[in-house]
Amino acid sequence: MTHSLFSFLLLYGGTFAIGIGVGLASLFLGLGGGLLIVPLLPLISGVSAREAIGTSLLTVFFVSLQNAWMFFRESRIDLRAATYIGLFGAISSFIAGRLTDRVPEIMLHTVFFVVLILLAATSFLWRGNKTIEERPLTASFAAAVGLTTGLISGFTGVGGGIFVVPALSFSRRVLQEKIVPTSVATIVITSFAGSFAFLSEAVTKNSLEIRPDLAVALFLGAITASQLFRTHQKKLTPRNRDWLIGGLLLILAIRTLILIIP
Repeated sequence: MTHSLFSFLLLYGGTFAIGIGVGLASLFLGLGGGLLIVPLLPLISGVSAREAIGTSLLTVFFVSLQNAWMFFRESRIDLRAATYIGLFGAISSFIAGRLTDRVPEIMLHTVFFVVLILLAATSFLWRGNKTIEERPLTASFAAAVGLTTGLISGFTGVGGGIFVVPALSFSRRVLQEKIVPTSVATIVITSFAGSFAFLSEAVTKNSLEIRPDLAVALFLGAITASQLFRTHQKKLTPRNRDWLIGGLLLILAIRTLILIIP
């Protein structure tokens, strides 16, 4: 009885703790939080990599939806950018979600590693932007960012904000104070498409590759963090935000490299 209780607390308590990290990543950095869920959830629960990705996409959708609604009520989302990037991202996220078990992992990890290193280097070297929305948002830019975001989301379970935030920050297409909220809004769309792809694939195979119980624990942890720290969100400067994202990108790149090396 004691052992069962301990296992229960370890499983759901640990998952709840990951959820807190997911909530903070979404609130302060505009990330979906999948970069925490995908590598850590299997360690705590023993789920497969594909189950972790499916559970991550579902959790990221609901967490991003809750935070996006909060930002929307404060008029802090660039709706045009979020819509364009989100729709393009949804297309590629759905396709990627359907193809995750058909693409060789070594190829996926190698491409992902290169992208992570480039983004991390840019984050650390970026010296900030003091101009205000110099460049208009074009369809080609939205398509490029959206399609890349969707591929990252669908193939890895990471919400895509890890790419959206640097892209918007470096390109000066969106006001700095709207970058994180806009990223969160795009993640709502891309993670929904990825989750739908996973669920449709599960129906085809008659096998649910999502853990709803763990998704609930993750969501509760994320919502707790969002409610406790929401008043501090505006205090993080763009430069510190970019440095934090760069650090996360570097950690994720090292982890991906370990998967590539035999």
